[in-house]
Amino acid sequence: MKPTVLFVDDEPKVLATLKRMFMRDCEVLVANEGTMALELLQRRQVHVVVCDQRMPGMSGIEVLQAARQIAPQTVRVVLTGYADLEAAIDAVNKGEVYRYVSKPWSNEELLVTVLAAAKIAMAATDAPAQESVEEPATLAAECGILILDKDRDLVNSILFGMGDQAKIFTADTPDNAMQVMNAQDIGVLVADSDVGGEEMTTAITQMRSKNPDLVVIIVTFRADIVHVMDLINRGHIFRFIPKPTNFNVLQPNIQAAIQAYFRTPAGLALKQKLERDDLNNPWV
Repeated sequence: MKPTVLFVDDEPKVLATLKRMFMRDCEVLVANEGTMALELLQRRQVHVVVCDQRMPGMSGIEVLQAARQIAPQTVRVVLTGYADLEAAIDAVNKGEVYRYVSKPWSNEELLVTVLAAAKIAMAATDAPAQESVEEPATLAAECGILILDKDRDLVNSILFGMGDQAKIFTADTPDNAMQVMNAQDIGVLVADSDVGGEEMTTAITQMRSKNPDLVVIIVTFRADIVHVMDLINRGHIFRFIPKPTNFNVLQPNIQAAIQAYFRTPAGLALKQKLERDDLNNPWV
């Protein structure tokens, strides 16, 4: 079965070009504005949504944010010709985008990106149906969280605020973080991207190669468009939180990351193991 891809752009020529590019490998749907795209999502099963950022009416991020609510298993891609930092941060925090692709795009790069996104979405669609992930605290407490940051005040606030809600580990260098990853089952990484300097995205990529289901939250003073796009495209980050920040800001994002982890294959396997252990425990 071919994946279904929805392209959203207010330029007819762009939609025509994209349709020609993908019609051999995908079933292609097109919409020239956000409302039409959301109506299609309500009627059709769509695996990937590729949306231009700057459009009249609804912005691309607004479309993708709504698409995440209507069809959460879609994989979302931003396509834009503008280097907009705020939009890039919103893309990951609100739209939970898979990739951030710049116009003019490379045909080969875009094709590889969309087909990879489609593969992820189709695997999720084919997986056994799961109950909605509103995990009790007892289950969330089994999710390992690794904090990679030299800011002890922030680290201590998370340690204090989370209490017994999770298994929390700390590291102050990427090498130390990798050692923790090798020794512990980590589901969520909260990392300051300044700790590893220019190589931090590479370090996150290496951690994700060890644990592909790792859910990554970045907290950092460094907020430039190139850095954010690199973290989205190579690091596959879940959230980007500019510093200065505090536990009240981080807590809902960490909770969302824990829920996201329990939707991954590794998280679902952990959940099933814990449920089996409870059934086999006569004292539960």
